[in-house]
Amino acid sequence: MNLQEVVAIFGGGRRKVMKHFDPISITIWRLELGRRESLLRRATAPERSPMSVITLPLVFLALFLFCPTARAELNFWNLSPVTIQTAMHKQGAGGKWQTEGWWTIKPGERVTVIGGDLTNRYYYAYAETPGGKWKWEGSTELCVRYEEFTIVDNTCEADSLRKFDKIDTGDATSFDYKFNCPLCMDPGLVNAARQNIPFLEALANSAAPLQYRTNDWQDIGPVDIQYGVSRSPFRLSVYGNCVTISTRLFYWLSVSHTRLFGARTGLGSCGVNEAQPWADVTIRVIFGVTPDGRLASKTWPILSFPSRCNLTIFNIDATGYVQKIAWTQLERLAATIDTRIGEINVSQFVNVKKLY
Repeated sequence: MNLQEVVAIFGGGRRKVMKHFDPISITIWRLELGRRESLLRRATAPERSPMSVITLPLVFLALFLFCPTARAELNFWNLSPVTIQTAMHKQGAGGKWQTEGWWTIKPGERVTVIGGDLTNRYYYAYAETPGGKWKWEGSTELCVRYEEFTIVDNTCEADSLRKFDKIDTGDATSFDYKFNCPLCMDPGLVNAARQNIPFLEALANSAAPLQYRTNDWQDIGPVDIQYGVSRSPFRLSVYGNCVTISTRLFYWLSVSHTRLFGARTGLGSCGVNEAQPWADVTIRVIFGVTPDGRLASKTWPILSFPSRCNLTIFNIDATGYVQKIAWTQLERLAATIDTRIGEINVSQFVNVKKLY
């Protein structure tokens, strides 16, 4: 059900709403409506529908739950097991093309090189490892410098030319350009990750408990909420320079309105006295070795909701709020892994000089 349908149902008369409440709730509801109707009749402002007593909190709730956030940008994403230095060629203000660099990107990191909507279809990218052993290139020769730079005229000596790869973003307003390197993969690095799965599993468990619930009602503006989340045991696997951690979350959510005569008025719930909805979690830990021989990673959570949180009153979809709750926990887990993965000693597994 969307926001317009919620408003239409609430505005359609008392009888439709009252059938969703027990007799005690109806009695309290009528008393409160009578009090508020009396106040409204004395007000100089235009008269509101009595149904707005209940409509407004749920309208604000629906707005709160249905606010998507959109991102628009060009990102360089390093999926390789080595640190890279990247440069970009783009069309700037006034239609002039310019080349910029360098962005240093560690294994797994994603860096925004253009913020905001992409106004052009084509861009160019180049990358190399410190020392230049590995290169990500194309066929368009452009000038670079060894320090941070911006070049407009593309005039330079031959040894300063690099071959840039053409990026076709199509009609996308946001685009991820990924740097992969299967040839850079060191078997010793993969073995180091496999040998330390118990350590990684312990990190994940310490950052994300098996279950959690709020101690009391939480005020989110027009309404109060309570919720609880539990998960299945983590499953870990290693493929290349990526550790995948997966689990399933089960959750419930209750929504309440203001207190009337010391009692709380319930507006709806999901997963209470019914099967709990669930969400699937996949956490990708992309790792590699920096030039100084340290293990580094960037952890990326992926959250999907095959089962939705539809509230028992008017089928309002509250999954968006549950997603915000879960995402906070996943970000904490990701930060824990990325902070402590450097404790793994890779010197006995990897010859860093061969990588760089």
